[in-house]
Amino acid sequence: MPENWADTTRTAEYQANVEFQLNETPGRAQMFAGSKGSHSGASVEITDRFSDMEAHEIEGRNADTVNTDTSVERRWMHKPRRRAVIPLLDPDDAMSTSVDIKSPLVVGTARGIRRTQDDAFLEGYFGTAYTGEKGTIAVPFKSANVMASDYGTTGTQTGMTLNKLIDMQMMISESFADEEETPIIPVTPRQVADLLKIPEIRSKDFNPQDVMPLQSGKVATFLGFTFVPMRYGSAKAYPRGSALTLASASPNIRSVPVFVPSGIHRGSWLEFESHIDLRADKNHSTQIAGYTCVGFTRLNEDKCFVMQCKEG
Repeated sequence: MPENWADTTRTAEYQANVEFQLNETPGRAQMFAGSKGSHSGASVEITDRFSDMEAHEIEGRNADTVNTDTSVERRWMHKPRRRAVIPLLDPDDAMSTSVDIKSPLVVGTARGIRRTQDDAFLEGYFGTAYTGEKGTIAVPFKSANVMASDYGTTGTQTGMTLNKLIDMQMMISESFADEEETPIIPVTPRQVADLLKIPEIRSKDFNPQDVMPLQSGKVATFLGFTFVPMRYGSAKAYPRGSALTLASASPNIRSVPVFVPSGIHRGSWLEFESHIDLRADKNHSTQIAGYTCVGFTRLNEDKCFVMQCKEG
């Protein structure tokens, strides 16, 4: 039996238990992507999207064939850097720290991995997408799909309002998004508070008998949208993505994502990998490391929107 069999066994147990936690409670952004894939390599071709094709009338018997012109847009994704959760345990702590399914170490690592994967969603959503034959052409977020904070009340910034939600549905419909898909809006506690102030959401006339938002403090669906609570206003929880959701011109304006899932791709180069090692340079403290490499990107600009909302 190898000398390090105990460490090897503990590493395998730790990996399995964190993976169990991740499967039991996936990150919130897991549900956001209508397209998912496991990838390798520095750059990956995700999809070729063809333009709409129109039928034409055949004008006569035995007429010459008229080909239908179409264009194709190839979307790419570039490999992100790995992300890690690496606590260091003093030998005295390591002696009393378990790696079973319910241990704080396992639960905490899974929570950290989930948060960093959700953070990657915000980076991909607001970041640059790539197209072209080799994925070298940058595609910024479509400015026409951004609903300003003073939409409908020019000069007066507002939060998430009924009028904004109604007209956002109109914008999505006019973009030819699949009407069978339900648009998703991740909301911070500030937007939840805005929603609970809308009379139609509070009213029994607009809700099923078993749905009472003022009792639960939650809004799940309204006007055809699915609302997903996500505290991306917290820079501690989302150190990279949180800043991207703030409008550059005003720090109290939140850019709220609004999208249909088929407009988002989630790419995984590494879901989770763990290592447990002794650090001789740290008086033989135990280093417990968890790694992931997951990214998101927009697949279709006409399926991704932003509603700017005043906070505070």
